[in-house]
Amino acid sequence: MNGQYHIVIILTILAFGIPILVYSIYEQTFKYFSLRKLTRLFNLTLIAHLVIAVMLMIIMAYLEKNIYVDGHGTGLTDIIMETGMAYLIIGAFFYLPGLLILNLINWTMLKMNRN
Repeated sequence: MNGQYHIVIILTILAFGIPILVYSIYEQTFKYFSLRKLTRLFNLTLIAHLVIAVMLMIIMAYLEKNIYVDGHGTGLTDIIMETGMAYLIIGAFFYLPGLLILNLINWTMLKMNRN
């Protein structure tokens, strides 16, 4: 896996960035920017990110069971496995807590504006 980390990083960024970009264009999030629209954007993209994560976990399990057990791993399978692991780690430890904090901030501001 020497020298292939830049491919893994690019694929991970694209896996996170493309759903956000598509939903932001579809919802016109940045036309009239607000925290509420940004929170809605990330909540909607969470569904797409969960689908991507499940697909990557299935692919990783398949590769582990059928290719790595027999010792037939290649550079491509290493890239797929590393991308999946990076995606899951970033999603679990950065994206989900950040989304939780963003929702709490949005909820707090909504409660303060009502009073």
